[in-house]
Amino acid sequence: MLKKLVVGALTTGVMLSGAGGVFAAENTNENTNKNTNQIVMKKPDIQYALLRKQTVSFEGEGSSDFVYRGTADLRFHIKNRGKATINWRLMAPNGTTFTSGSLRSGEQYNYTFGKFDETPNGKYTLYVSNKDGSAGLFDVAARSME
Repeated sequence: MLKKLVVGALTTGVMLSGAGGVFAAENTNENTNKNTNQIVMKKPDIQYALLRKQTVSFEGEGSSDFVYRGTADLRFHIKNRGKATINWRLMAPNGTTFTSGSLRSGEQYNYTFGKFDETPNGKYTLYVSNKDGSAGLFDVAARSME
């Protein structure tokens, strides 16, 4: 008799725990796709070719360079993180000044050279200097928009 009571109690416990498992496995996500055969295509993130991204510290003069070998636009960025005004010059692969300017402390310059600018392929060199020869710091980045 005692054996029947123990078996009955165990059976009831197993049944109740199994029923609870059904509820635990039930999907409560309202955003679930009803059709499991549907294929969802995600549009890929645009990845531009990073040519250079660095912070350069210098004493009086500094430089950085990158190589552009593309057919798309070239995006260029420079930011003065130092205390003194800097003069900068971006030299094209053929040795001519591609663009230049000066930036006070905290200022930045961004430019996209379009395909109509006939951006030549090759090594670009950025030269930076300040008038008093003091320590300076600048960020530079270049990307090909391909």
